[in-house]
Amino acid sequence: MVQRVNIGGPAHLYMAAIPADLMVLGTVARKSGEIGALVRCPSGAFAQLNGMVLQPLNKREVVCAMVEARVEQIGNPARSIANAGGIPPDAAANSA
Repeated sequence: MVQRVNIGGPAHLYMAAIPADLMVLGTVARKSGEIGALVRCPSGAFAQLNGMVLQPLNKREVVCAMVEARVEQIGNPARSIANAGGIPPDAAANSA
């Protein structure tokens, strides 16, 4: 079950190489504690990629987690602005 997604997160940490047919979106964390790269297949299905192991994800759960992530960004403008500029949220808060 998908717990959280981070669009644009450090997916490269969980992949050995990027298969040409997959679109890398960010990272995904499951309730079981597994974390990996969030990818989208040509068919439109979402999956978690760890190394070269591809595990399918429930599309509804991924979309819900994406909406929750976006709502958090909207509710915390300083965090979303800092993330867009690549500044850690703590550094952005300290400089304000």
